[in-house]
Amino acid sequence: MSRIIELYRQFRQQGVRPSSNDPLQRPSLYIPGLTAKPWHETEQLEWVRRLEQAAPEIRAELLRLDETRAEFVPYVDGIGPTPGGAAWGTRYIHDQGTWDTFYLEALGQPFARNQRLCPKTTEALHRVPRRTTSAMFSRLGPRTHIPAHCGPSNTVLRAHLGLVVPEGCEMRVGKETRSWQEERCLLFDDSFEHEVWNRSEESRVVLMFYVYHPDLTVTEIDHLEEIRKELRVDEQTGFQQLVDAMLAGKPILPKSP
Repeated sequence: MSRIIELYRQFRQQGVRPSSNDPLQRPSLYIPGLTAKPWHETEQLEWVRRLEQAAPEIRAELLRLDETRAEFVPYVDGIGPTPGGAAWGTRYIHDQGTWDTFYLEALGQPFARNQRLCPKTTEALHRVPRRTTSAMFSRLGPRTHIPAHCGPSNTVLRAHLGLVVPEGCEMRVGKETRSWQEERCLLFDDSFEHEVWNRSEESRVVLMFYVYHPDLTVTEIDHLEEIRKELRVDEQTGFQQLVDAMLAGKPILPKSP
């Protein structure tokens, strides 16, 4: 029995939920035994080299979105029914400025219109091995701050390809702070505490997506995918509801505060 199936069985039957010994790593889903480090280096990764080679075309598609008046939507941490009769409620992560996204894919579901507007970006993403969940252009407006928080799972790494990076933008993951570079990729484990700043008067934009942790086997990835499908049926999450509503064209998101 794989460790994924065994941990899931223990959680379902006994409510057992393992946790990291590192106080800066606090995901909801923690799989013991995976290499735990905030930043992962990219120099030896062939898919990163290919992605960075495609960065000029990706950046050109991003900049053309303004010409097509393509709509970025506020990034939210959760969405669902709210008390008092409101159909939807949102929870933002950032506490200052704006954080908007242009989804190409969410929870494995393609945003077909957005992908048609960005064919080179979509093609480049399809060439990334072990990619999962969501992919999007992530835009932080001027003077934006995202407070320290941890991602939901240590089973994935988050990739950022820098596209528009003014001076004064940086991100702390764990105890180390780094800055983006245009046409270069950063790879980090967002189950570690991370915090983001755009201290400039311009927007910072990256292509953001997720890949499975390199220590996971193909079989373990298959098990995680099956568990995700089961949870989607049993306990539909707020983010799944958000994705379904966005794909249906429902105008449910207010502008960012």
